[in-house]
Amino acid sequence: MNLLSTLYSDSGKYKLHLHELIHALAENETKKYKQLSIMAEPDRARVATTVVFQGPKRRMDLVYHVSSDDTDTAEEVVLECQGYLTRMQMPPITSRNQLPTKPHLAQQSVTIAGMGCDSFAVFSKAINAITTVFERHVTAAKTVTGLDVSSTGTLSFSNRYFTQHDEVDDLTPIPFSQQIDPLGFLASVAEGIHTADNNVQYFEKIDGSNKILYRKIGPEDIYPGLLVQIQCSFSAVPIGLKRYRVIAKLRSICILDRIVEKVSWW
Repeated sequence: MNLLSTLYSDSGKYKLHLHELIHALAENETKKYKQLSIMAEPDRARVATTVVFQGPKRRMDLVYHVSSDDTDTAEEVVLECQGYLTRMQMPPITSRNQLPTKPHLAQQSVTIAGMGCDSFAVFSKAINAITTVFERHVTAAKTVTGLDVSSTGTLSFSNRYFTQHDEVDDLTPIPFSQQIDPLGFLASVAEGIHTADNNVQYFEKIDGSNKILYRKIGPEDIYPGLLVQIQCSFSAVPIGLKRYRVIAKLRSICILDRIVEKVSWW
């Protein structure tokens, strides 16, 4: 069963399905403010958000504006977007071959596609607006490199398994779950700390209920071809003395429906 073959063989059908979903969310008075696309509205990102520096020569995190200078109360901006999962690098980690040469840089990542859907393209405009927010908070001598969202028609999100000791203060380690690291390969990595900021959650929407319900699943239940919803946050990380790079950090992934899978079975 190759879900991607099914997806691309009838791309017009799945493009329309995705457009209707995103449009409905954007029109919903409760849900539209959680959508990444809200940041594409004129001046929305500039007025509603700002950045918090984790320290000199450290990353910047996108947060909602607060009424005072008390950045400890600043709320991280977490937004949602939807698309078809086309690529993934996810746990469980069952072999050392899944880890890079420098294991402390290991990450999980996903790429979603919009099948040419105009509603999906708005997500790219939103990310460009968010990049502008980061640009306003660096000196003229420094540059911010945004995400490549213009050419591929896809969006990628990632989250490292480890945070380095010099990245942020007051790191509190948390253990890896059996779903992520069943054989202890990640737990044996000496460099870096696995924190709540590195944690990714996995869900599936439950059909057949008057209420919108979700159940927790394991990463092994997720695979390319599924229609998913991504929760993400944004940071700009230093990549040199005068440069920052914007990253879209993966917070959660939720299976919205299995329409492509159902067709593939027939």
